[in-house]
Amino acid sequence: MSIALPPAAQPLNVSLTIGVNAAPYFTQWYADNKLPTEQPGDFLVRMIGPSVVDYVAQKSVKTQSDVFKAYQQSVQAELQSIKAAL
Repeated sequence: MSIALPPAAQPLNVSLTIGVNAAPYFTQWYADNKLPTEQPGDFLVRMIGPSVVDYVAQKSVKTQSDVFKAYQQSVQAELQSIKAAL
């Protein structure tokens, strides 16, 4: 199964404000994990991107699983109906 969403019409620009209590943690996280020439926006895309893709994939798998379960239930109901008719 392949998950491929159509590209957006334009990039998504997001402003991010980190509160003063959490800012030191974000600063340390960025300093410890950024690549040498990486800008903060590129860093966030690299760090958050895989989680976003995983979310979409898991959501798609759940949807497909729900469709399959519903199909199984309808087949089971039909089999029961046929058995009852015999």
